[in-house]
Amino acid sequence: MDYPVTGWRALVVVLTALLGVAVTFSLGRWQLSRAAEKQALHAAMAARQALPALDGLTLARPLAPGQAQALLHRFPSTSYTPAHHTHTQY
Repeated sequence: MDYPVTGWRALVVVLTALLGVAVTFSLGRWQLSRAAEKQALHAAMAARQALPALDGLTLARPLAPGQAQALLHRFPSTSYTPAHHTHTQY
């Protein structure tokens, strides 16, 4: 059975297809902008991780407003001083 395609049905099909193309294009541009944001975030994290390690005293003192953001993605120092460590012998 052949179904005749009338003018308005063809128009609906074409408009739906164009809408699909427009949505796909828009989503592609959004993905590219997200990729650029993620690359910038990765670069900032790598730059902060390259800074010297934070010691315990820096982490223990109160932070000035806005200072917490500068400490994100920094490595803490893993060394410890035995004088600060207490032992209980059994």
